[in-house]
Amino acid sequence: MKKTEVIPRKTSTRAQKICVLIPLVFLLVSYVIPILIMGIYSFWEIDYYGELKPVWNFNQYRQVLENSVYAKLLIKSLKTAAINCIACLCIAYPLAYIIAKTIKPKWRYALLFLTILPSWTSFLIRTYSWVLMLGENGVINYFLQSAGIIDSPLTMAFTSGAVSVSLIQIYLPYMVMPIFNSIDKIDDRYVDAAKCLGASWWQWFYHIIFKLSLPGIVSGSIIVLIPTIGEYVVPMILGGNSGMMYSNAVTAQFTITNWPLGAALAMILFIVIILIFALYSRIMKVEELWSSVL
Repeated sequence: MKKTEVIPRKTSTRAQKICVLIPLVFLLVSYVIPILIMGIYSFWEIDYYGELKPVWNFNQYRQVLENSVYAKLLIKSLKTAAINCIACLCIAYPLAYIIAKTIKPKWRYALLFLTILPSWTSFLIRTYSWVLMLGENGVINYFLQSAGIIDSPLTMAFTSGAVSVSLIQIYLPYMVMPIFNSIDKIDDRYVDAAKCLGASWWQWFYHIIFKLSLPGIVSGSIIVLIPTIGEYVVPMILGGNSGMMYSNAVTAQFTITNWPLGAALAMILFIVIILIFALYSRIMKVEELWSSVL
């Protein structure tokens, strides 16, 4: 009997090009072009009346570099972002492991749903709720004074600590999800085989669970670290003078219509984030890491 030859159907190249072109055009219009405009504004000036003058110079960048306040705010933002990322990782990793490997499947996604449920609430509502919790007349001070633990209210709101606590609560679900996905895909037979070969709990956990979950750790760290560096809403509401971060200085310049200086500050932050991402990718060897699990 003669076999019929099956000719594979060619995928429409036009459809492929359209599918690729649409997101590229969207990114160009919504991201690349505004960044270029921001970069152009950073080389301009404003006159005595606050009007933009297309005079090309480095005066705005020179002003930023000569003012140590901006450098201190940038270092503070990087430090806060690093602490937030590490804290989220320390909380999210055991939580993701417990949900993925110790909870029954019928309850697993219910707990995961409860973990990400707070992220469905408005960002501003969650931030202002911390004012009600940490304020001098807030819930925590009320219970502490009612229990006789303290005599006068503690100063918790409008501090750097309040900003850190709020950022951890806000970005924690974004760390849990990628780590959970990585751990959930790990075959339990690997661990069983390691135990049969005499591996201790530390050996099988580190060489199997931890190493195979590195893509989730890297993804979660990037998702949490990068937005936290440029965070300004939480410091504006909860930080007060002591909790002010670099992005608040950027916002302040645009508020007073000093667009060139604000653009220069924004471009410096943009360059720093790109450098951090490049350095992080090189240290963690992101391409090799993802290629090993795909």
